[in-house]
Amino acid sequence: MKKAILLLSALMLLMTNACTDSDVVAVNKTEPKHEVPDDEDENDENDKKDENDKKDDNDKKNCEDECEKSECIGLNQIKDCKIEKKSGCKKWSEPQNCPEDEECQDGKCSPLVPPCSDTCDKAAECVGDNAYRTCADTNDDGCKEWSEAISCAQNEKCQDGVCAVPPPTCTNACNNKGDLQCSGNNLQTCDDYNEDGCLEWGKDTACEYGCADSACKDWVPECTTDPCPKPITQNPQTVPGNTADGKPNISSYPSCTDFNKTDVANEGGPENYYVINITEPGYLAVGVSSKSKVDVDVHILSSLDGDHCLARGDKAAGHYLDPGIYYISVDTFESMSKAGEYSLQVTFIPDSGKCGMKRSTMKRRKTCGEVQMPATGPVATEAHLVTDYDRSLYDKDGKLWWPANQEEHIDTHKAHTDELFGAGTSSGAKWCPAEGGNIGSGSSGKFVPADAEAWYINMNWDSSTKPAKGTRYLVIDPVSGKTVVAAAGYETGPGSCDRMGGAVYEIRKYTSTDHGDTMTFGELSKQDFPFGPINCFEE
Repeated sequence: MKKAILLLSALMLLMTNACTDSDVVAVNKTEPKHEVPDDEDENDENDKKDENDKKDDNDKKNCEDECEKSECIGLNQIKDCKIEKKSGCKKWSEPQNCPEDEECQDGKCSPLVPPCSDTCDKAAECVGDNAYRTCADTNDDGCKEWSEAISCAQNEKCQDGVCAVPPPTCTNACNNKGDLQCSGNNLQTCDDYNEDGCLEWGKDTACEYGCADSACKDWVPECTTDPCPKPITQNPQTVPGNTADGKPNISSYPSCTDFNKTDVANEGGPENYYVINITEPGYLAVGVSSKSKVDVDVHILSSLDGDHCLARGDKAAGHYLDPGIYYISVDTFESMSKAGEYSLQVTFIPDSGKCGMKRSTMKRRKTCGEVQMPATGPVATEAHLVTDYDRSLYDKDGKLWWPANQEEHIDTHKAHTDELFGAGTSSGAKWCPAEGGNIGSGSSGKFVPADAEAWYINMNWDSSTKPAKGTRYLVIDPVSGKTVVAAAGYETGPGSCDRMGGAVYEIRKYTSTDHGDTMTFGELSKQDFPFGPINCFEE
């Protein structure tokens, strides 16, 4: 037994030595003997590490994140969300206090921003006299600060941070804005002109005809006569009247006579008055028409006084006028027995208008003296002159044709006038008499263009004032107001100084005037009009 125990001990000792000595061979005969290299030991260690890593990966895949990001706990603590090395999952850390000079914002401790403070403590204040500023949190930092200066309105001042119209320190010179008063010949208006808050008189408006009763006087003068003058307010204007309704205030007009006469007419019957405002230089022509038993004359005056008469006529009168107030008197010849109804025609041709006429002095032939142009006076009727058209029909073999008598081929001549200006235009049945030359030749001794011949006039002009052939003159019938562009310079006449001039048949027919009736002649400032009737008041 003891031998068996000893043998077993020896065997164990031997096996112990085999584990510590690589050169010892195992005594177990059933197991083959192997040598273990050093590198195999290292591989065993790596295998063990790989197995641990795989185990760790398996553990990580089996965990869940507890958080997404760090969070603040109040203002002074932070709770971090971190990845745990062992599990690889996000885990909450224990709350940590932020440093004393930091606070927690958006999951992290950050340095403290110095706190702001209010820089103003009232709602508003003035910035000088004309602006103010307000106290408010203008930059959203939680504190109040002053705004930029805000201007007051033009008529306001700043007081205690508020813009307001200051109370006036003046007194009103007038009661109500817009009131009117006269100051001499000026009209004044009540208003606050200096923006001091008080009303005063100002904005003086000069009154051309004076100021009265807080208004500029109308151009119509104050009535001082019976009957009162009726204003002429249109141009041209036709006014009906009756001298039987008037008064015999003026019986004569010593400063006025008819054209080329010296006797003063007896105007002992009643008259009516008219007043007209001439605003620019021009020529005034007036005329009256009445029934056969009524005999009224027309006068142009600078005032309602017979000694201030400028022009007169049995049916018509005319005068060149500068700006001013003028009167027209329709007076009954001799006595009340010749008073009655009439129609007054008033026509004013301003210099600047379409039919403006030149102002001049015309010398007349022989002892006829001078006449101021434009002129108004009795006009003779003139017969026809031979035209270029007539000569084209009857000249033969280079020989100039002239009518053998005053009727030869006159109808053909008139028919051509109707072709030029319309049927019914032509009038009269005679050629101009020879008068020292050929029949129908006129003073020029030459033929006349057909369009000019149909509307020609003549005057007793001398050689120094005779116009060039074809010069355009305006002819006015003062009684009807009709106007014609006439051709001057082809004929001189008539022979009598008592006639202002002459007009061809066609002019007489268009104006419905007779031989000896009064008309107005004046050279047109514009010389581009065609011959014939013209409306001077249409452009």
